[in-house]
Amino acid sequence: MLTAILLFLVGLYPFKSTLDIYLHDTLYVIQINYFIWTPSLTLLIFWVIYFVTNNILFSKTLIWTHVILTIATSLLILTLPYLFANSYEDIAGMPRHYSDIGQSESYLIYVNITKTIIVIACVLTAGQLIYLVNLFIGLYQCLLRRNNH
Repeated sequence: MLTAILLFLVGLYPFKSTLDIYLHDTLYVIQINYFIWTPSLTLLIFWVIYFVTNNILFSKTLIWTHVILTIATSLLILTLPYLFANSYEDIAGMPRHYSDIGQSESYLIYVNITKTIIVIACVLTAGQLIYLVNLFIGLYQCLLRRNNH
């Protein structure tokens, strides 16, 4: 909860920069504020879900695995624009013609950023699947307990 509130407060600061993500043949331009608000809302939603389903969940280990993976990937998503900020200066002189983009060595910066984002998204997805597994096992055990009594 505290992390979500802090991230939301940081997101209120008006950042003027954007993050450019090159995926296949498409360039996505996203404002930095969205990268701050999304993890904040995600963490807030999961706090509410944990508050509601706390008695049903199966394992504390799975809970902490999910929480740590979610917070770690959220913080990585937030720090990506700052980690790669210096790399974008190298891209400023990149050729603007479609046929020349693959020839530029600066193009590899976009490829590395995209790969990093995909890995982070996969880890975040795995963390959310851990929560679902924990919830379904807990629901199954609750049903078994009710049937035995």
